[in-house]
Formats: sequence, C-alpha cells, structure tokens
Amino acid sequence: MAPLTIRVDYEILLRRPTLDDAEQLFNMFDANREHLSRWDGPWLDKIKTVADQRRAIAEYLKPETEDVDLFMLIIYRGILAGTLSARGLGSADKNGYLGFGLSATAQGRGIMTRSLRAALDYAFRECGMKRMSIHAATGNLRSRAVASRLGFTFMGVDRRSLLVRGRYIDKAVYTMLAQDWLRRRARESARRRAPA
Repeated sequence: MAPLTIRVDYEILLRRPTLDDAEQLFNMFDANREHLSRWDGPWLDKIKTVADQRRAIAEYLKPETEDVDLFMLIIYRGILAGTLSARGLGSADKNGYLGFGLSATAQGRGIMTRSLRAALDYAFRECGMKRMSIHAATGNLRSRAVASRLGFTFMGVDRRSLLVRGRYIDKAVYTMLAQDWLRRRARESARRRAPA
C-alpha cells in the first residue's frame, strides 16, 4: 500500500488525498486552469466541479488503484501547492512514469524538484522500479528543466503524441534507470558527509 505521507524536507510534505480534500484541490486546479492546461492533456477538462474532484479522488483511493499508482498532494509550508503522481508502480515490467503540476504561485522555489526526488526514492527503493519516465510537452521548459536537474536522460521527441486544447503537440521523453538514480543519490549523500 502507498504511504500516507512522505516527508520531503522541513518545508514540503507529500500526502495522499482524502475525500475531504476535494474542495481545496478543485479550487487549486480551478485557479490554475489556464496555467496547467497549457501543457497537459484533457484530464483537467473533466474536473468542472467539486463533485467531479471528489469522484477523481475516490478513484485514486480504490484498493486496486493504490497499489499501482501513487497520487500525492504537494503541501508547501502548510499550503496545497500542487500534485504529483507516480504511475505503474505495480507493473510487471517495473516501468513507470511521473506526472506533476504546480500552482503558478509556487513555481521557482525548487518545490517540484525536491518532491520528485522523494517520489523517485520511493519508487526505486520501496517499490523496486527499474525505470521511471517523465513526458513533457516540448514547449514546457520548466518541466523539462526539472527532468534535467534530476539527471534524467533525454530520449527524444515523441511527435504529435500529446493532445492539448484539441490539437496534438510534440512531447519530450526523459528516463531514469534505477541503478543510475541510486548511484546519483549515493554520490549526493557522500558529498553531504564530506568535511568542508
């Protein structure tokens, strides 16, 4: 079963949503609808009311879903800042992918980079994943920069594969292998322990 919370650092907590979060989550999505829908698929168009949001949360909370998908709220200094999902965690081939969105007002603080780092630790260490991917619209420079900062390998462009606002756009594909991530984290840990 997916963890209820993942403490990222002193500022950020990842927390599984409850049905009580529906209104707050809907309000965040609704306030950022234009911002988020610039680069993402049509899923946001399905969330038009708090009731729609409650149904979406209920789907994520089903026992058969929580073993394969990790959907978390990103709480930054006690305020809902965005969401993060890790899909395919229960897949037989141990290949999954990450999806994420951050409110416009929360950007530029390293929140997503830190949150994804914690999600990758969970996916590779706790779930035994072998490979995780990030797919981002080629024009979504912020998401692509996060993938690069985390050390993902750019695999290429999947042409006209992402439906956004009724048209298909190109998607950049990034991957991270478990052994590369674990080596990277070991190096980071060794640097932190090294005397100044």
